[in-house]
Amino acid sequence: MSSSEILCRQQALACLRVRLLWLVGCLGLLLTAVAVWGLLAVDSANRRQQEALAAATQLLGTVDEVRQAQVTFKKQVQEWKDVLLRGGNAADFATYWAAFESEDKEVNDDLTAARAELAAMQFSTALLDKFLSSHATLDAAYRAAIKHYVPGDAASMLAVDRQVRGMDRGPTDLLDGYVADLVAASKTRITQMAETSQQDVDFDKKFREVLLLAVTAGIALAVVFSVRSLARVEEILEGGKGA
Repeated sequence: MSSSEILCRQQALACLRVRLLWLVGCLGLLLTAVAVWGLLAVDSANRRQQEALAAATQLLGTVDEVRQAQVTFKKQVQEWKDVLLRGGNAADFATYWAAFESEDKEVNDDLTAARAELAAMQFSTALLDKFLSSHATLDAAYRAAIKHYVPGDAASMLAVDRQVRGMDRGPTDLLDGYVADLVAASKTRITQMAETSQQDVDFDKKFREVLLLAVTAGIALAVVFSVRSLARVEEILEGGKGA
């Protein structure tokens, strides 16, 4: 065998070695990329599910706040009646009026906080705003009327009651309506969150399946290429021996 033929065979072997090394390197990079992507995909899916769970938990908590304020408002109206009916002496009047003011503050504080949270979550607060406005009007009417109340005087009790009689119905209807709308809207929102989360999971699953098929096809092609390359190496080596 001439020196030129030997050189050609050496160059051919070197070329095959480079191709094999390149192929192994590409497969290694591909497998590494798949592993990294898989970890990132799992982390991303978990994070999205945690965010959806946190958002749903916050929403349910805010809805509970509004429903509790609904109950507190009804208690406030009852406290007003107790002031008139049972505040016949200074001590009882002070007790029931303090309870009335406590319920009043709780309603305002809870609904003001809930309104900010609901607005941040892009829920409508128009009906809630109407309630807060009507509640402020009712408060002002209660406080103006109580100035004419004389503990133990039945006539003053009836006169004060007539000044505000029926005024609680409007705010009650507004708050009841808002709570009903909010509960329905929150159920819809939570259902949408669950559907979106499931869609993300399904997409990730399908993408992984496609990627797995691509990796499998790549490995199969690599095996075929390797076998052919090894066969070529044997041919070159056999040719060198024969020479």
